[in-house]
Amino acid sequence: MTDRFMEHQISASAPAYAATLATLTEPQLTAELPDQPREGEPWFGYVRDARDASLFLNLQLNQLSSELRALHQLSRSAEISSQHQRAYRDLTGALAGVDETAFDVAPDADEWPLRRIIWHVTGAELGFSLLINWAVERQAAGDDRPITMPREEMEPHYEAYPESGSMQEVMARYEELHRNVVGDLLPLDVEQLEALNIWWEGYELPAWFRMHRFDAHLREHTIQVDKTLAAIDRAPTEGGRLARLLHQSLADLEILLVTAGEDGLARAARLAAVFDERREGLLDW
Repeated sequence: MTDRFMEHQISASAPAYAATLATLTEPQLTAELPDQPREGEPWFGYVRDARDASLFLNLQLNQLSSELRALHQLSRSAEISSQHQRAYRDLTGALAGVDETAFDVAPDADEWPLRRIIWHVTGAELGFSLLINWAVERQAAGDDRPITMPREEMEPHYEAYPESGSMQEVMARYEELHRNVVGDLLPLDVEQLEALNIWWEGYELPAWFRMHRFDAHLREHTIQVDKTLAAIDRAPTEGGRLARLLHQSLADLEILLVTAGEDGLARAARLAAVFDERREGLLDW
């Protein structure tokens, strides 16, 4: 199960389309497309410009998600992971129109630049996941290892996620970590979700609480990203807002594709191809 999370082509095609969309000016968004669908063809009457096309692609993401969701009920761990994934995609969507020049600009001396925010949320996601895995492994082994994960067990893992590097490198490290974290936690069963550990709070907390913290922490710092972008005069354009919408809608589909059958996977592949084709059209501007 876990090796399929965010491995489908749609997880690359939709964000790539969104990244290009976020760079378009309003005149480009509203210029009539040369390949208007004809009567009787898909999208007829709905797609006149890039704005329309993007909203219709968003509709198709949501349509496929709703149909896959209707086929089976998600487990509790998958439901919590869905919340985490929505928060993650809201953050990546907020950054869809941001380039290297803005990554290191701080609003003022007392505020973090985007680089520090992403490094911080990466470290937090790593830390939360280490605590959850420690609790689950401790529960399964039934041994006498401490309920509090020793710092010397945690610290070496952080070396793989430095603050340095280009924006692309920093985001790629975060994406790889996130994909592995969610992929590992999706299969947890009800008993494993109750595995306990103690950290800075000083009292026992179950794994499911730590999993909910992913979402809560990401939401907190996505607000910080929004405030930072506004403060450095990089508030999202209409294209950026449309790009973020696509990221948000992609989140549910990415979770659902983990357990989707071949038909669902094939439909997602066809939709990914549409994103790729539409992106090529945007690149012609």
